[in-house]
Amino acid sequence: PRAKVSPTMSHFEDPTQMPPTVDGLAITDNRQVLSVVFADLTARSDVADTTRTLESAVLNIELPLQADRATVIRVEAKGAWLVEGDHSWVHAVIWVNGKRLALTEGESGDKDALYAVNRCAVQPGQPVRVSATLLAQRDLADAASHASVTLDALDFEILADSI
Repeated sequence: PRAKVSPTMSHFEDPTQMPPTVDGLAITDNRQVLSVVFADLTARSDVADTTRTLESAVLNIELPLQADRATVIRVEAKGAWLVEGDHSWVHAVIWVNGKRLALTEGESGDKDALYAVNRCAVQPGQPVRVSATLLAQRDLADAASHASVTLDALDFEILADSI
């Protein structure tokens, strides 16, 4: 059984519909932290894709948040990228409620890790809206080239009940 949540405290509710790329959801007992894990949300461009010049993966989800007032949440994205070839590239853009997450190296300084964090506001009665676009393009002049970018997980934490 879940812990009781105060009706006046902002909290995440169980999402009812998720795309097939969502492999798992976890919500803490106090419903203040929600994690979304992805199965294979990847844009991959490699030598087998000789007829395609660009690969992409797109995500659009809404996560229900029960709130009586404006709420601040912290959003953290984790994943990885790999680029081989002089002109291969990847790009990832993640937006949460209209706020872009700035991509950096991973927490451990791993240059192949994808990491983004930001805070954003959620208005009463509104869901948390997440959009992500992942793009990968290998170097078409190099048969050994490869490019891929993967979003592994998104973590959401309620920080404050009012702003």
